[in-house]
Amino acid sequence: MKSQRRSIGHGTVLNYLTALAEAFVIARVPRFDLNGKAILATDEKYFVGDHGIVNALFGYSDQRLPGVLENIVWMELRRRGYDVTVGRIGGAEVDFAAQRADEVIYLQVATTIATEETRRREHRSLEAIADNHPKYLLTLDPLVGGNANGIQHRRIPEFLLSDEA
Repeated sequence: MKSQRRSIGHGTVLNYLTALAEAFVIARVPRFDLNGKAILATDEKYFVGDHGIVNALFGYSDQRLPGVLENIVWMELRRRGYDVTVGRIGGAEVDFAAQRADEVIYLQVATTIATEETRRREHRSLEAIADNHPKYLLTLDPLVGGNANGIQHRRIPEFLLSDEA
């Protein structure tokens, strides 16, 4: 709305978001404080149920690829039966904290970690988590694998096609 120089109240935005969520067009994903182990009342994220809607409204753009990948991983986690939240640890964000029964996994999603700066940024939030639950960094990088500081690096297509997390 700002890009079109239109003003809109916060209440109106919340009403639209609620209506879209009730129609299953988008889904509200709460943030979870990984230190305090509590759902945060504000600052949730929204994911779209069908990327075709986004492409129809805005057209395809490579600039949206990171968000599309994150959305796809979120959908797959939900399909596998996980309750999914967006993690927060200190000032850092963990893309997903997923729980199913007693199983907990943490995931970061990135297009690539080709630069050392990007690799450090993506690892930083996962390394800050003090528990021993599995941690994954999912990318489209062609050569991945291994385990660095307890973080398993996997390709997104392989994760999506696998039966386990």
